[in-house]
Amino acid sequence: MVAGFILTPAIGTHATIIISAILIVLFSLVWTENRKLVVAAPLIAIVAVPLYKMPPVNELMPRLYANTSDLFQHEDALSITHVIAKQDGQRLLLADLQRMDASSDPASVESQRNQARLPLLLHPNPRSVLFLGLGTGVSASSSLAYPEIQRTAVEISNGAIDAADRWFKPVNHNVLDRTIVIRDDARRFVKTDPGHYDVIVGDLFHPDFVGRSALLSRQQFQRVKERLSDQGIFVQWIALNQFEIQSLEIIFRTFQQVFPDAVIFVDAFRVALVGFNGALAKLEDIQRNLDSLSSDGKKLMLGGENKFSWLGRYWGKINVSKSGRIQDEWAPQIEFRLPAARYNGELDLAKLLNYMLQHRPHVSVAAKELNIDSSNYAAFERAYIATDLAHRSWLALLRNNSQEGQRLLKLAFQANPNDRWISYAVADATLANYEASQAEGVSEKSVLESVLKIRPDHAEALKRLWQLAEAEGNAEAAQLYKKRFAELSPLDALLR
Repeated sequence: MVAGFILTPAIGTHATIIISAILIVLFSLVWTENRKLVVAAPLIAIVAVPLYKMPPVNELMPRLYANTSDLFQHEDALSITHVIAKQDGQRLLLADLQRMDASSDPASVESQRNQARLPLLLHPNPRSVLFLGLGTGVSASSSLAYPEIQRTAVEISNGAIDAADRWFKPVNHNVLDRTIVIRDDARRFVKTDPGHYDVIVGDLFHPDFVGRSALLSRQQFQRVKERLSDQGIFVQWIALNQFEIQSLEIIFRTFQQVFPDAVIFVDAFRVALVGFNGALAKLEDIQRNLDSLSSDGKKLMLGGENKFSWLGRYWGKINVSKSGRIQDEWAPQIEFRLPAARYNGELDLAKLLNYMLQHRPHVSVAAKELNIDSSNYAAFERAYIATDLAHRSWLALLRNNSQEGQRLLKLAFQANPNDRWISYAVADATLANYEASQAEGVSEKSVLESVLKIRPDHAEALKRLWQLAEAEGNAEAAQLYKKRFAELSPLDALLR
């Protein structure tokens, strides 16, 4: 009890083990008849000094994080939290030295913000939002598009709360200053909290960790449902690469038991399970929601996309057999299945992606389920088909069919150039083909400018154009590129 709840939070795991070892030696010396051994006590203490502090992450995990430096470490009875910095200045949040929870790089920031964008977009008039999990705070930052919204976040890790407040402020827009942050277990909170919320967001987490799978249980989903307002929406995010098909179906089936009319959206490789009271907002409700925002709020909310790009990520109603195993707190399934699948090599993203594509409804069915009228059908159809082509492109690439993957990606871009992930993939491919273009006499500047035509917010292209402008002595252009780059990647080492 002393080690777990007093010493570990105060001085850390390593120091606690050292002190415990020294105490064991000292108590043992009391019983020994050879008093000469007493001199061993100070020698042990001296030897223990280099081990008193936990080694940095780059020494503990050299394969993954060899070229990083520790910025922050927090230990308590529940977890060990690290914030580390890569050589380029980007920061990573690590939990228990096992998995990366989040990153500050621009692509990761946008994917985190998308976790709140979807449910806020689908609600006709969100006035309160609850985040089950805080992480870096970036997910919650997209809710700043609604200045008057009541924002609450529940986070069990005090280390994550401190990290979000101290080390990720430049990318989470200081959202914690305008958020009620409650340190508590998400299950206990939704069970005991009397409040109701228009939007509840279940953050991404690693379901194969011990105890974490309970957040995907039937009981937890039922508790969350009871916290929703009359027109409330709950979105639970899961990552495809963390599952195999059987475990994924268990979660789908469990969610459907609590939310019979639940639907699915897919944002790249992240799946959103959407449950709701009442009905999903219609297209005119979504537009009215967006019209209520300021220009900056609308920009933050959409992230450079449009409403059809989001609706095009619709994946239909949950389509899984109702008979079968579910995730229950008293009879957990995935807590045992996922670690075994990970070590047996059963986590195959290509298989999961193929499974998801086989279960996606036809565009006409999707339009009917989303109440898309004839005047908006064409725009929705283009976005919907673009999403399908993009995922088929990524599936081809995962199967090492590069030529087919690139062909499908181009078609996806033609169908919907506003989609962030499609346009970024095209922009990245353009940048990667620079060496081939160079042989044809195309300058790097021309290639980078063509990348910006595809994605004006492409951070790497802006960074390199800034460097080129400085090298050419064009101070005005350099300052402009630097400013745009700093807005996208404020923690980059080059800015210092």
